Amino acid sequence: MGRASIKENKNVYQLKREELGLSREKASELLECVPPERIEKIDSEKVLPHP
Repeated sequence: MGRASIKENKNVYQLKREELGLSREKASELLECVPPERIEKIDSEKVLPHP
């Protein structure tokens, strides 16, 4: 299981993922084409998700 985030100002994507109880790895498995590294970048606002 992944580590819990200690970031104070979480974005809406990270908040929803954590609310659903999903780690980056589990979210990646469910999304199939999005690697955990990309989810980490979305969580840290380095990139924005796109459809």
